[in-house]
Amino acid sequence: MNAKNGLRGLLLKDFYCIWRYLKIYLLLMLVFVLLPGSLPMLSFLYAVLLPATILAYDENAKWPELAAMLPFSSRTLVFGKYLLGYIFAGVLLALALLSRLVYQLIWPLLLGAPVDNDFALTGEFAFFILLTCLASLVLEALSMPFIFRYGNAKGRLVSFLLFGIIFGASLGIARQFDITALELNISLPVLFLAAAAITLALNAVSCQISVRMYDKRLRGA
Repeated sequence: MNAKNGLRGLLLKDFYCIWRYLKIYLLLMLVFVLLPGSLPMLSFLYAVLLPATILAYDENAKWPELAAMLPFSSRTLVFGKYLLGYIFAGVLLALALLSRLVYQLIWPLLLGAPVDNDFALTGEFAFFILLTCLASLVLEALSMPFIFRYGNAKGRLVSFLLFGIIFGASLGIARQFDITALELNISLPVLFLAAAAITLALNAVSCQISVRMYDKRLRGA
């Protein structure tokens, strides 16, 4: 089977599997995206959780056992779940930016006043939402190996503990050193490119680890 066609088929299977629930997810994501200020970042949490939710449905339907008898490589099966997270994060990023552009154009026509800063498409908002998108992909990279190895329930528990440790450590470091990009004399484009490179590297390593974890789990190791 052609790998590209196989991956497309797996994505369609996942979409059909959760379409009933996906409509609710998309509605919640859209609501968060339309909120003012930095609240759209909450929508990206759903992008991280969605691949894990699909894996839970796969487990209940005994899909891993069936997939082992089909002409799919472990790499294709694993990458398909990562790709779902990338797709949803990209859709949310586009919606967040597009919604701010619509506010920018429609607000003055309806209210006869400049758009409120909390709803404006500013450079700061664009940079913030781009970093939020990258952060969601980092969280996905950290969580997926645990979920593939231990299953959805145990894997999510380990992931949440890991998130808590990382978040707590990040806050502690930030308070201790109070370092900002401006104090380090780092331009925002350079900071974004560095964050994007780190995110890509983490996801590449994470995907390789997940393939190994998935193989071990199928073998019952």
